Amino acid sequence: MPANDATSAKKFVKDWMDHRKVFDIEIDPTPGNLYFQFTGKSEGGIGFTVMQPKIWDTSVLVMAEVKIGEQHSKILESMRQKDREEFIFNLKKNIIFAPASYALDPTLETKGYPQGIQFSKEICYDNLTEDRLSNSMRDVVSCVIYILELFKNELGEAGV
Repeated sequence: MPANDATSAKKFVKDWMDHRKVFDIEIDPTPGNLYFQFTGKSEGGIGFTVMQPKIWDTSVLVMAEVKIGEQHSKILESMRQKDREEFIFNLKKNIIFAPASYALDPTLETKGYPQGIQFSKEICYDNLTEDRLSNSMRDVVSCVIYILELFKNELGEAGV
């Protein structure tokens, strides 16, 4: 088993990121609710984060986020409420079975649409391998690419 505590998990993740040449930076100082946090960029240039929340003593999290661009936000704001609700319903329906868990930005409740979407995969220490890290990175990055393409297809070329 490559990790049995946060220190060994941090070293394993950092070594994997260096080996894969996806390491960007270590967030230092680490936020108080995390043991460690690294940012990276996939081979295709999509950003992602690998971290270990302190509430999870034996798991790390691989996460990527897509922010909704200003032009797409304006399009969503200008939609009739019914059309916007249908768009969000279809968005949720399209990502419910994504290879990663998703979370819509809390502004969905106040604005009627999210300003961002996070995708994440948890890896427990007993499965913390280079393969699981690589597959988790691929899964969260693929989800981001899917959202970029979906918004481009549904709302036009405006940046997401």
